[in-house]
Amino acid sequence: MRVSAGQARGRELKVPSGRIRPTSQLVREAVFNVWRPLVPESRFLELFAGSGSMGIEALSRGARSCLFVEKNPAACRIIRENLHSLQFADRAEVWNLDVTVAVKKIAARGWQFDLIYLDPPYDYPRLEALVAGIPPALLTEVGMMAIETRAGMSLRFASGLVRYRQKRYGDTAVTFLRKVEGDAQCIEVAGRTGGENKPGPAAAHDQQSSP
Repeated sequence: MRVSAGQARGRELKVPSGRIRPTSQLVREAVFNVWRPLVPESRFLELFAGSGSMGIEALSRGARSCLFVEKNPAACRIIRENLHSLQFADRAEVWNLDVTVAVKKIAARGWQFDLIYLDPPYDYPRLEALVAGIPPALLTEVGMMAIETRAGMSLRFASGLVRYRQKRYGDTAVTFLRKVEGDAQCIEVAGRTGGENKPGPAAAHDQQSSP
């Protein structure tokens, strides 16, 4: 796997062995085509980071910082190795935590991100509850979240978020969400046609230490 664009374009990334499924190059490039104007100087959060390919791609394209959250210790070691190899370590943090624990920790600190990417295992048993439990407050006012799932999977997300766009690539779907005002909970099915209905970790270093 190689970085697609930016400062580290063409550089090879190490990939963890085992069941971790890295985001394909086709999907990575498609997501960043949607996010192109938002990436420079953004604060990026990658949940279920795996190899860290999405966050590293964001850093290569000019993101200010990235927080990687991954439960697998071996995968976290690979992410750190990739960051050091590309000289991105000073703009990144890697948390070896369960995603639900990390989301609560981030919310408690009042951190916000411009871009959030979730790529859970396709057989993740609590996906709907996890997505529904991600508070819109984690996003800046112009921020956006994307969720990679198997096409056709039902998603329920928190009030205050609305689907902005949806793309399908074979068996994979990517659902883009953004903040809106409102109190109705939203339900979408990934990959099916439908109507469009505070500082992050880098800045927080000046206020409190991060793990």
